[in-house]
Amino acid sequence: MRVVFVAQRLVSPPDGGTPIRNYNLILRAAEHHQVYAYGFSDPRLWPHALQEAGVQLRLLPSPPARSLRQRFRTMLTSSEPDMARRSHSLELLRLLAGELPGVSPDIVQVQALDMAYVLPTVRRAVPEASVILDQHNAEYVLQRRALAVDLTRPRRWPMAAYSAWQWLSLRRYERRVCQQCDAVLAMSEQDALALRALGVDTPIAVVPNGVDLASYVAAPPAEEVTRLPGPHFVFPGKMDFRPNVDAALWFARSVFPLIRRCIPDARFWVVGREPNRHVLSLQNLPNVHITGEVPDVRPYVSAATAVVVPLRIGAGTKLKILEAAALRRPLVATSVAMEGYDAVAGRDALVADTSDGLAAACIEVARNEPLAAALGAAAYRNLAQPLDWRHVYARLETVYARSISD
Repeated sequence: MRVVFVAQRLVSPPDGGTPIRNYNLILRAAEHHQVYAYGFSDPRLWPHALQEAGVQLRLLPSPPARSLRQRFRTMLTSSEPDMARRSHSLELLRLLAGELPGVSPDIVQVQALDMAYVLPTVRRAVPEASVILDQHNAEYVLQRRALAVDLTRPRRWPMAAYSAWQWLSLRRYERRVCQQCDAVLAMSEQDALALRALGVDTPIAVVPNGVDLASYVAAPPAEEVTRLPGPHFVFPGKMDFRPNVDAALWFARSVFPLIRRCIPDARFWVVGREPNRHVLSLQNLPNVHITGEVPDVRPYVSAATAVVVPLRIGAGTKLKILEAAALRRPLVATSVAMEGYDAVAGRDALVADTSDGLAAACIEVARNEPLAAALGAAAYRNLAQPLDWRHVYARLETVYARSISD
C-alpha cells in the first residue's frame, strides 16, 4: 500500500517519546509498504535511516515554539485548545494539498493530536484515503491531572486556570477530531476508555509504545555516574515537558531528602534535553545532578540503582518505563507512570504515590540487591519483551487491513 505519515518531529536518532514512536512505526511500515513522511525535522538530525529504508521524506523546519504569553492570549481569544495551534504550519498545509493527490495514498496516518489541524486539508486532497489518528495521549486526561496538581499550590493557581481551560477545550476538540477519522490509535486500554467516554464512536485500536530490544544489548554504564558514590536514582525525559518538570521538582524536593536521611550518599540524576529554569535550579540541592542533553540516555539508565518515574501528570504510556525494562533496571514509579502496562506492582516495579512511599521503595531497592535484580529481570520479561517494536507494529498492520477492507 501507499502510506503517508504526518508527524510533528522526525529526527535520527530519535530523542524523546514522540520522536521514538514516530520513527519506529514509520521504519517498520517501510518494510511492508511504500511510505511517505511529511512534517517537521531538525536539519542537524535529519532521519537518514528512514531515507535509507526507502521512506520518501518531505520535511520542513519546526514552527517556532509558542510562548506562555501567546498561550494565555489564545485562551482569552479562542475556544480551541493551545494544542490546536502548537504545530500549525501554512507551509505544511500547502505542501499536503499540492502533493497528496499525486501520491494517492491508501492510508494517511496523523501522528498525535497537535498535527490534527491537517485533517480537513487531507480529506479534501485525498477523499478516498483511510485516515488514522495516532493519539499519543488522551490529552484531556493529562490536563485534568495537571489541574489537580496545580490546585494544591496557591502560587500555581494561574496555571490551574490555564489547565482548566485546556481540559475543557480539549474535551470538545479531541472528540471532534477523533470523529473526523476512520480509525484512532490509543496507547492503552485506559486511553481508549477515556476517548470513548467523550462519546467517540470511531473505531479505536490499542497500539502501545514499544522498544527496540536489539539496541539495548550493549549499553555500558555512564562513567559520569559510576565514578561517584551512590546509590543512583535516575529520571530520564525531556525536561521542558510539564509532566516531567513536575515529577523532577516533586522528587527532588519532597522525596529525595527522605532518601538521603537514610542514605546520605544517594544521588538523583535528571537526564534529558532542554531542562527549564526550574529544573536547572535543582542543581543547588545536595547530590542532585542535571545533565541536560546527552548523546545517549541508555548509559545513564544502565548505571541506575533504580530508574524513578515519579509522574503525577500524564496519560498514555511512558517510553521511559520500557527503556528501564529493556536494560533490566529496577523501576520505582507512581501508578500514573505505570498506566497502560500489564505490570504487577511488587513484581515488575515498586509502585507508590506518596513521597514517603516512593522514598521507602527507593531505599528498599538500594539496600536489597536480590530484590533489585528480581525487579529488573521481571520488568524485562513482562514489559520489554512483549512490547518489542516488531510485536507492536503487527497490531498496526491489523488496523491497516481493517481500514482498507472497510
